Amino acid sequence: MSKTELRLPFSEHLRELRVRLWRTFLAYIVAIFVCWGFWRPLFALLVKPLVVAMQAAKLPVKLIAISPTEPLWVPLKLSMLAAVFVASPVAFYELWKFVAPALYAHEKRYAWPFVGGSVLMFVGGAAFTYFVLLPIAYPMLLGMAAGNLSQINSLFGMKVNITLGPAVTIEPTLTLDHVFGFSVKLLLGVGLVFELPMLICFLAGIGVVTHRTLWRFNRYAIILSFIIGGLITPGPDVMSQILVSLPLLILYNLSILVAWGLTARRERRLARAEVVAGAEVDEVDEEDEED
Repeated sequence: MSKTELRLPFSEHLRELRVRLWRTFLAYIVAIFVCWGFWRPLFALLVKPLVVAMQAAKLPVKLIAISPTEPLWVPLKLSMLAAVFVASPVAFYELWKFVAPALYAHEKRYAWPFVGGSVLMFVGGAAFTYFVLLPIAYPMLLGMAAGNLSQINSLFGMKVNITLGPAVTIEPTLTLDHVFGFSVKLLLGVGLVFELPMLICFLAGIGVVTHRTLWRFNRYAIILSFIIGGLITPGPDVMSQILVSLPLLILYNLSILVAWGLTARRERRLARAEVVAGAEVDEVDEEDEED
C-alpha cells in the first residue's frame, strides 16, 4: 500500500493519536499497580549503595520521614518511576504503529535499531550510576561526617595535632524523600546524558551535522561536559562531577567517529547519484545531437 493510499483526514489522525495515547496511559496505570506490589524490594535496591556506605562509615542506618505522608508518597513515586520502564514497550509499540504508515521502507529499517539503541544507552547510563557513581559518591559525602571536626591531624600534607575545642561531629539526618530524589536525579540525569551518541547519530544521519563540525566543537564540548556534570551531581562533590563528565566526553568523541562513518557513506551515495545523473544528461545530449 502506498503513502497516497494511507493518507487520512486530519481528524482521523487525531482520533488515532488519541487511541494510541489512551492505550499507553492505561498500560502505565496498570504498571503502577504492578510495581506497587514490589515497592519494598525496589526501594531496598535503590538505597543499597547508601546502606553500604553508611555501614562502612559506622553511621546508624536509618531513614527519617519528616511528614505523615512521606512513607506513602515516596513508595508511590518509586512505583510511578518504575512503571515508566515497565510500560515503555507498550509506549514504543503504540508510537511505532502511529508513525510507521508515514515511513518509507528504508526509514523503517533504521527505526528499530535507533529505538533499541536509545533504550540500551539509557539503561547503560543508569547502570553506570548505580554500580559506579553512587558507590563512590555516597562514601565521599558521608565521609564528611566521620571523626571529630575540632581535631585536626594533618594540614596541607603535614602531620599536626591541633585541638580547636570540644568534640564536634556531624550526624547525617537522611530523609526518605531526599534520598529518593538524590538517587533518581542521578539515575535519570546520567541516563539521559548517555543518550548523546544516539542524538548525534540521528543528526549525522540526516545531514544536520558532520564529523568535521563536531570535531571543531570538541574544545567547547570539554567545558560543556563539566558544566553538565556539575548540574547533575550533588553539591561540591568534585569526584562525582568528574565521573559524570569524563564518560560524557568519551561518548561525544565516539559519536564523532560514528558521525564520520555516516557522513562518509552519505557523501559517497550523493557522489554516485551525481554520476548517474550526469550520465543520464550525457545520454540525453547524445540523443539530441543524433536527432
